[in-house]
Amino acid sequence: MRKVPEELTHQEKADQAMEMAKAMGANPPWNSLALQNNYRNLDGHTLKVAKFNPNVIRFQGAVRSGLLSANTVITVLPQGFRPITPKMLVVGLDGLTGGLLGLVSGSAILDISTDGQVRLRNALVASNLIFYGVTLDLT
Repeated sequence: MRKVPEELTHQEKADQAMEMAKAMGANPPWNSLALQNNYRNLDGHTLKVAKFNPNVIRFQGAVRSGLLSANTVITVLPQGFRPITPKMLVVGLDGLTGGLLGLVSGSAILDISTDGQVRLRNALVASNLIFYGVTLDLT
C-alpha cells in the first residue's frame, strides 16, 4: 500500500527524491530566480531552484543582501515550485555586521508563502544568504 505524502518519513522523502534524480539522470532542470529589492547574485552563484520529485525542491546559489528590513521579498518561486501551506526556510548567512569589521556566519530565517514569495522573517545586517544544499518540502 502506497503512503500519502503526509505519512512519509524524512528518509522516505529523501529516498523518493533520490529515485527521481536517478530517473532524471541526476540532472533535473534548474530554474534561475529573479531577485527583487536590490538583492543580487554573488558572482558565479546564481540563485536557482530544481524539482527533485513532485513535492521537494532544492535551491542552489548565493545572494548579496539588498533591502534588509523584515518581510522584504527576495524572490518569487515559479508556479509548480510553491508550497501548498506557508513554510519556513533556514539558509546560511555570512558577511559583515552592520558597519563593524567583524565577520558573521550563521543562519537566516525566510518565510515562503503559498503565492511563492520568499521573504526575510527578521531584519538583517549586511550579509550574504547561502542557499546551497537547502531543500523544501512543498506539502
